[in-house]
Amino acid sequence: LMLAYQIQAIRAAYLVTHDLPLAEDIVQSAFIRAYERIEQFDDTRPFGPLFLRAVVTTAATALGRQRPTVPLAAPADDGWSC
Repeated sequence: LMLAYQIQAIRAAYLVTHDLPLAEDIVQSAFIRAYERIEQFDDTRPFGPLFLRAVVTTAATALGRQRPTVPLAAPADDGWSC
């Protein structure tokens, strides 16, 4: 499975994160999770789309955790504040 989907999965994760080391880590984690849950896999469904969807979802979640938050109302320091 790794040989069949590794490159495609890294590309998908990279398109979301724009960070190759992070994309590689995400794909490695996704393969480990797939291995741990292989008994739950429905063999009547193709593995590729399910796996790639998991990779993209994990990448989006990881990206959301990395981005700093910006407050909507920053303290004004322009001399006009009361």
